[in-house]
Amino acid sequence: MKISRIRYKKAQVAELKHYSKFLPVDIETIKKEIQPYQQKFMENFGIFLRDLKGKNVLEIGPALTGTAYIDAWLFDNISIKNIVGIDPLMFLHPRHIPINNNKHYILGMGENLPFHSEIFDLIICINVLDHMFLPSKALNEMYRCLKNYGTLLISVNCFNPLFKPLFPLFSLLDRPHPHHFTKEDLLGMIQKHGFQIQKIYEEPRKYKEKNKNIKRYIANYLGVKHVIIRAKKVSR
Repeated sequence: MKISRIRYKKAQVAELKHYSKFLPVDIETIKKEIQPYQQKFMENFGIFLRDLKGKNVLEIGPALTGTAYIDAWLFDNISIKNIVGIDPLMFLHPRHIPINNNKHYILGMGENLPFHSEIFDLIICINVLDHMFLPSKALNEMYRCLKNYGTLLISVNCFNPLFKPLFPLFSLLDRPHPHHFTKEDLLGMIQKHGFQIQKIYEEPRKYKEKNKNIKRYIANYLGVKHVIIRAKKVSR
């Protein structure tokens, strides 16, 4: 579904409001609480730290932790060649993210990646595609910037297909998410843009009791699942 620039801007304002509540971020807390989960998350998809040495890695939409799904590993000076995070809200990040020679944080959009073609070995896009202005264009850019047979790790919260007729209504009510997808939508988009699916994992959305509210109950009722996909770039 195409959206207007006004709708996209509303989504970005909602995102800014959400993340501003978590500032300032404590680096030590990130290392302690995120690192074990992120490493397990990556290894479940056959992506091991030893395999990333000397590689170029991009994360699109890294949120406040900065390259969230592998950043915690880099505090130990792992010799990844380059790790790049790009986000339209990247101006939030410099206040708490340590910078070194192989870390790069760029203000920008996944729909217009400012990189040469076939430069990255791994692209990570976790829970971001439904926040974008043009998801299809972003997938084209991921394909362009990924090396041949490079790896894409992507995830989206997906809905039960029974509720697909309600997606235009969801877009009006769910301000941070201008797009909504079923698992079939997501798989179809990824394959259409030249990626070969290697592994799929689904996990139901679980929320801590103290964070539950009416939106969380609705998500549970709608059967929302976090669909995580590992894919490989192949020739179109």
